[in-house]
Amino acid sequence: MKLHAAILALFAQLGAAVVVASIVFFSHAGMDEGGFSMWQIAGMQGMLAAMAGYMLGMAWWWFPINLLFLPAVLLVQQVQLPAVIYLAGFLMLLAFNWGVIHTRVPLYLSRREVWKQVESLLPADEPYSLIDIGSGLGGMLLHLDRVRPMGVHEGVEISPAPWLISRILAFMQGARATFTRNDYRQLDLSGYDIVFAFLSPLVMQDLLVKASQEMRPGTLLLSLAFPLPGINHDFVIQAGEGDRQKLYGWRVRPDISIDYPEHLSLDIANLAH
Repeated sequence: MKLHAAILALFAQLGAAVVVASIVFFSHAGMDEGGFSMWQIAGMQGMLAAMAGYMLGMAWWWFPINLLFLPAVLLVQQVQLPAVIYLAGFLMLLAFNWGVIHTRVPLYLSRREVWKQVESLLPADEPYSLIDIGSGLGGMLLHLDRVRPMGVHEGVEISPAPWLISRILAFMQGARATFTRNDYRQLDLSGYDIVFAFLSPLVMQDLLVKASQEMRPGTLLLSLAFPLPGINHDFVIQAGEGDRQKLYGWRVRPDISIDYPEHLSLDIANLAH
């Protein structure tokens, strides 16, 4: 079974610390008269931890975390801020990145160009229901709420800080769009005409299995930036520059067989396309 990312990060940090400690020990033993400064040691440890995390197969966003963890600790120790500041910073970081811990999905924010492309795919004069999985700060749904008043727009977000911000923005704007704090894996997608997701390559297979099992034939699954593995998309829209602005669309069909164990990609990331 695949280890949790936090455990892998701990292994990377400890392994790098052992290597750096050995280098420092032999340096002081006379093999290298120059020795190392505190910041050189922190830099070496960070680089080795980042490389170890990469070799362990950790997601790309862990590279800068592993790289800067020890230098950041030394920096805040020198600044000597009150302990409550550190606690507040940690809690804020946790509040915005709760999804990484539970679903391995970081906070991604879509751009206005993407909102426009999604808008063009929606009916203008008849009702529909759309759910945004990983709705972040709610920008796209609040936009759609204004330009497609006949639509029902729902967002689900597991990280508490983005969810709370989206609720506040919706209240301030008097929007009809609703936002729920929940894990998308607990949802029933059968009641939606359109499902939009901006998640992570690590969970795309899981999303495809869930959508194929629950969504009605003919309904639309949209994925921003990350293709759905193992199928032919009905369309791909380039909403801006770069692969992160590609919008992949697939109409759910009863004639396709996706025979994977439930939530397989939470343990094995199949990125084949």
